[in-house]
Amino acid sequence: METNASSDKTLVEPNTWVYNAAIAACSESNQQTQSKAKAANLLTALKILEKMEKFTSNGANGPDTVSYNTVFSLLDATSFNALKEMNDDDKTDEMSRLKRHDRFADVVIDLLDSMREHGISRDAITYYNAIMACGLDSQDALEIFRLCIHDKDFIENATMKDSQLHLKGRAASGVVFVANAALSVASITGDMPVVSEVVADLSSIGANMNSESIRHIVRALGNIGDCEMILALLIC
Repeated sequence: METNASSDKTLVEPNTWVYNAAIAACSESNQQTQSKAKAANLLTALKILEKMEKFTSNGANGPDTVSYNTVFSLLDATSFNALKEMNDDDKTDEMSRLKRHDRFADVVIDLLDSMREHGISRDAITYYNAIMACGLDSQDALEIFRLCIHDKDFIENATMKDSQLHLKGRAASGVVFVANAALSVASITGDMPVVSEVVADLSSIGANMNSESIRHIVRALGNIGDCEMILALLIC
């Protein structure tokens, strides 16, 4: 990388922090742009990420958890659909992850798989951002949540952090934080079947809901007009 300042040329070798800053810049510029421009920003971020992935084999400048977490924060179905609607002349990268898949959830899963392949740990923010990228699609959110609870490395790390911080149960760990993201997505449309599935999945791994979980369930019940069930839930 060359920069001109005061007629001097300075050679700067980009590292992971610099590349992450570039991805974050795409995220920041995404806040005030139209869907087509947002899709272009996402493509740029993915190209940066793919460049970083190629560097991994050389042991330098490879992506880290922050790299992927930032890309997940950029990702949404609107950008995905806008990209699909672009003319061929508008598409900047034929090998982009966004264009290799017809289903939005598969793009998210592809990125998670890439993290595993490159030996990069997934944290609670990873799965939270991945789920929130699903927008109003609660089925996609449920699918991503189930990937989370079957991610042995993530579950072990979350449990270890609880132990080190002397926290009781999993309610304080990243597992419930991620579950609440899925409940949040389902609550928007009042998708009670998905809410029930998430609650059952939490129970199956011995995790306990917290007050935020209940808030999302109440919101879901409110969106389908089941006030009696809200009362029953609060009484319990």
